[in-house]
Parts: sequence; C-alpha cells; structure tokens
Amino acid sequence: MKTLSLLRHANADSPPASADDFARPLSAFGQQQARYLGEQLASCGFFPDLVLTSAAKRTCETAQGMADCLGAAITIKPEPDLYLADAEQILSFIQQTDDSVNHLMIVGHNPGISELAHRLSRGTLSDHVTEVAPATLINFDANVISWAEASPLTLTLAGVVLPLKF
Repeated sequence: MKTLSLLRHANADSPPASADDFARPLSAFGQQQARYLGEQLASCGFFPDLVLTSAAKRTCETAQGMADCLGAAITIKPEPDLYLADAEQILSFIQQTDDSVNHLMIVGHNPGISELAHRLSRGTLSDHVTEVAPATLINFDANVISWAEASPLTLTLAGVVLPLKF
C-alpha cells in the first residue's frame, strides 16, 4: 500500500499589479500554515518519502516550512512543470514516480490540485470540504504496487487535514 498526499500551497502574499506570480512568496500567515501542517503530520508520524513541488516560490516555501517541522529528512524536488499544472499533468507526475517511493506528496496550485483531488476521490471529497483552500492536505491510500497504476480506481480518500484559519 502506498500513500499519496496532495497539498495546495499555503496562503501567499497578494501580488502587486506588476508582480511576477511565479515569484510570489508566502504571507506571514502562510508561513504559519506550513509549520502547522508539519507539526500535524509529525504528531501522526506521517512522513513523505518524496515531495514534488511546483518550482514557484510559494509552493517551495510551503514544502520547506512543512518539512522543517517534521523532524525527519524529507526529499523535496521542485518541478517547473508543476507550476499551474492541470489535473492530467499532475497525475502524469504521480504515475512517473519511482516505485521505491511509498509516500508521495505533491505541493501545487489550484485549480489543478483541487480538480485532481475531486477526481481521485470519485466525488467523496465534497463530503469533507466545499473548497480546497490554501494549505489543505488531502491524503489517499493507493492500492498499487507501481505508481503507474495510480487512478481513481486504485486510490481511496483516506483523510483531509484542514488548514489553520485566520
């Protein structure tokens, strides 16, 4: 059994009109959200083997802020093609993951993360959340030997960690 975690990046600063969206950092509150997630995961003994993150500043800061609180060595790999990736593109990253990885986490953006989470849950995610807000973590049990088999038919929604709120 493998585990897949989908995480929408934490709260980001509002961009000035001329700002580069890719370079937007987390807000101070977003930094708190990332640490909160790390603390929640650590308290449950929930440690990803690999974190694939969009290369955007806010997703990298989310992944690192979370990892810093886990108290374990976590491999974080920025992937430029995860920036604003749609559900199909994210699923392709999952399916190409090395099979030695037992717990994979993807840190990305909406709408792709939300669309994929809803698709993989076969609609049951709506029983838990109305929207995938920043810093929402969605976990799936993956009844697969190889990540190439990952699909709505092989993944089961295992739980949702709601974000720290203002």
